[in-house]
Amino acid sequence: MEKNGSMFEENLADFSGVNFAYRAYQNWVSKNGHENSLPGIKYTPNQLFWIMTSTYLCYGPRLEEKNEATTNVLKKHGVPSFRVIGPLRNSPYFAHDFNCPVGSSMNPKNKCRIFT
Repeated sequence: MEKNGSMFEENLADFSGVNFAYRAYQNWVSKNGHENSLPGIKYTPNQLFWIMTSTYLCYGPRLEEKNEATTNVLKKHGVPSFRVIGPLRNSPYFAHDFNCPVGSSMNPKNKCRIFT
């Protein structure tokens, strides 16, 4: 794992980046209109945003380079599941889109709020 605060900086970038990306997506929707749900998929477009964000945070941009990507992620970010859970459980947008009750594991009462 990286030293001298670089893991903290990478995690902070993930945390703020996720919320910025969500707001950018919402801005796109407001200009282009609400997206239809995919046939046979029980998730809303907003929920699919979070699912795809989680996939990206776990595996990086190219799944076929999983071994190299996993090694790099672990060096800079730590365990991928924590890289996903941290930003999402502290995002009010995620809690709203998945109707997570306040005080649940994915919507704690006290959140770490950065740029939300």
